[in-house]
Amino acid sequence: MQMSKRDAILSCAETLILRDGSSGLTLDRIALEAQVSKGGLLYHFPTKEDLVIALVDRTIQFFERDLAHYKQKLGGGPGSTTLAYALASLRGPWARQVGLANHGLEFLAAVLAVFAMKPELMEPLRMAYARWQTALRNDGIDPMRATIIQLAVDGLWFNESLGFMRFTPDEQEAILTELKRYCLPSNPDPLVASASLLTEGAVC
Repeated sequence: MQMSKRDAILSCAETLILRDGSSGLTLDRIALEAQVSKGGLLYHFPTKEDLVIALVDRTIQFFERDLAHYKQKLGGGPGSTTLAYALASLRGPWARQVGLANHGLEFLAAVLAVFAMKPELMEPLRMAYARWQTALRNDGIDPMRATIIQLAVDGLWFNESLGFMRFTPDEQEAILTELKRYCLPSNPDPLVASASLLTEGAVC
């Protein structure tokens, strides 16, 4: 199926960010990259903010596509949605190709730059996160455990995107393996273990 002109422009904008950085994201450069006239670009995206928001909307769609894929692959059951969330975030096609790619920080920077100017534009992403959290809290495992796994996954994703800490592929796989264990209802709850340690070390 041939990509629509609108999607082709968004793909070119994404490529431009990843290749040249967020500072190079101008409508003129996007039009040149997409091989469309400036008028043709403005027909689909009157402002740069409109284009970035469309990129965010498409990112949400791609992530939810990957999430649905892993949910189907896992076949359901307690903890399967939480595990699918972890896999989509860290192993899904969008995560590997854009979000956690070598220049994924540039994509994140472009999005955050627009959000900083107009915080209200974050609303679609807030709504998406609310949907995901509701799904995880109703996944058949302890809701707090599911929330902690979600926070751990998101923290690892942002850590990798921002380059604060660099994990080797083996370390990443080990972290994901631990997260997988916590998604299974038969495994010990990490909260219980942590609480036990705190109790043992408490000083009156």
